[in-house]
Amino acid sequence: LSAIEQHAMQSQPTKKRHPLADELLSLHYPPAQLEAATPQLPVELESCPLTMVETVEALQEVVERIRAVKEVRATSTFALSIAVDLEDHHYRSFMGFTCLMQISTRTEDFL
Repeated sequence: LSAIEQHAMQSQPTKKRHPLADELLSLHYPPAQLEAATPQLPVELESCPLTMVETVEALQEVVERIRAVKEVRATSTFALSIAVDLEDHHYRSFMGFTCLMQISTRTEDFL
């Protein structure tokens, strides 16, 4: 048994079973996610367009463009590779709020 399985199966009265034990034990990654990847250099800043998203319609367009992103490796195709950065603040707010979201693909940035 793996360490996770052993831990999940322990039934000591002082220890509770991990609430996600079943999900963790049944988790399987597609082989393509386990392949070694060759690092890719980023594109030059000057050739990476920046799109300011200020309307719902513009956001819907960004969603469609991101859905179309595909990355190809020598042995397989991956569905999506993006980066997300959120900025927030708590000034005069107990919960705080997000004030900026940046989404980037390897060839395009969206604010």
